[in-house]
Amino acid sequence: MVGIDEAISMLKDEDVSVRKEALKNLENVKEDSIIEPLIEACKDEKSVIRFAAADILGEIGDSAVDKLIENFVKESGSNKRFIAFALKRANNPKSIEYFADAVEDEDFGVRKIAVRALGELNAANKIDIIAKGLEDVDWGVRSETVQALGDLATEYLFKSSDDPIQTSLNGQYGDDDASRAFYRKYKATSSYIWQQIIFKWKQRDYINRKLIRLFAVY
Repeated sequence: MVGIDEAISMLKDEDVSVRKEALKNLENVKEDSIIEPLIEACKDEKSVIRFAAADILGEIGDSAVDKLIENFVKESGSNKRFIAFALKRANNPKSIEYFADAVEDEDFGVRKIAVRALGELNAANKIDIIAKGLEDVDWGVRSETVQALGDLATEYLFKSSDDPIQTSLNGQYGDDDASRAFYRKYKATSSYIWQQIIFKWKQRDYINRKLIRLFAVY
């Protein structure tokens, strides 16, 4: 083990194995002094360094979010992709608007992380923006969009109140009734989008069977 200052210095070493060792020494460290050096490490030429740095940043949590957002906004391409990964790991609601803007980013990796993050953050008010990912040219983005919509469905089913679904959770309806109630609520809000989701889940090779069970219309 080496100290924090030495580990930060090691992040600039030409030897990738030294940089890996530096990151191992920074795992579980929550000090603000490591945030900017780790953000720079997210731009390393080696993807293994980028992933590890982003992972540590995400674990730091809220104290790293503002700096991550600042860099997320100004970066592009693969640099933005790894910052996005760290920001997603931080799981802070402050990032919702920035992820919403990134759903149409030029980089497929950024788009993929953005839609998934919005689902994990339960950004139900961004559902129409998330659904844009269903038409993305990249298969990975489309797949993550289905997962994100599933996150919103699950969250809604288990936390909703003052709604027919809450009644079903109290045992007065079966799973199918809960599924239909949820489907009707959002279909009424955004009919075209939900018709497309049902069609794609049933017809395309990126079907998510868990979501089919939640949204199937009998």
